[in-house]
Amino acid sequence: MIPLFPFFKKLELSDRKDVESLTSGYPPYSDFNFTSLWLWNSKGDTILSNLKGNLVTRFTDIRTDEAVYSFHGTSECNSTISELLEYVGKQGLKPELKLVPEVSTRELIEDKFRVVEDRDSFDYVFCTKEVSTMNGAKFERLRSKARLFEKNDLEFLNLDLADKCNQDKLLSCVESWRDARKNYVAVTENNGCLLAEDYAFGRLFCFADLFQRLTCYGLFVDSVLAGFIIGEISNDYFLCHFHKTNYRYSGTNEFLFKQTARSLREAGIYYINDQEDLGLQGLRFAKSRYRPVHFLKKFTVRSGK
Repeated sequence: MIPLFPFFKKLELSDRKDVESLTSGYPPYSDFNFTSLWLWNSKGDTILSNLKGNLVTRFTDIRTDEAVYSFHGTSECNSTISELLEYVGKQGLKPELKLVPEVSTRELIEDKFRVVEDRDSFDYVFCTKEVSTMNGAKFERLRSKARLFEKNDLEFLNLDLADKCNQDKLLSCVESWRDARKNYVAVTENNGCLLAEDYAFGRLFCFADLFQRLTCYGLFVDSVLAGFIIGEISNDYFLCHFHKTNYRYSGTNEFLFKQTARSLREAGIYYINDQEDLGLQGLRFAKSRYRPVHFLKKFTVRSGK
């Protein structure tokens, strides 16, 4: 059980039900999804608390390696934030809360708090209907690349993550992506993020309890895995956890994302949450090409005094 504030507990696999009881009913913000919290807990220092029925978290920011306090919920948000800011200040940290979902800021007293958009942390949300067809002028270039890619010998499959053979294929695809990426982008741009992602991806296969919640779509070219998307369904959303393609084949990502959207649409899923861009310009450009229908916005909150 998650303790009541100001007491905290370390994140454990057994906390899934309690975390989801506090976050269900809201759009699936990536930072508060249990699977995401678990996989990206690279230092094992993520802690949880319950304040007025809101989920309070402290985790390490992969961009800065600093401790970050945040919360998710809509119960008594003004007093919740006041208590948290006072607590954070007493921990010797800058008195601010980061990655606070938009739903938690709507009723705040304007003069009491400073609420600043954190654009780098906005979750990108795409419409499965739009992406599955790629109709219209705004998708012209993506549609053209996807069509050219269809000339290859292709297979689009739902992969069983518990299968060791599939795990090896996924790891090999990530290795190919990493090697190819060095020829396109300076790795130093986000080396800390890459290291954290490597840890999170490796951690995925260590906990079979996660597999039943996850769906993995794999795209094969000439029987070789050229790209994949791993995520989970939450209400009307599919939340992506990992999304990788091999640069060797032009159009791989366009075709993979289109087919994934088509499969999700057929399953009755309306939206894809492809997480944030972390302020990385290359990633921002890549995600923006798919024309997000909206963002799940997050904010930094400080005292207004």
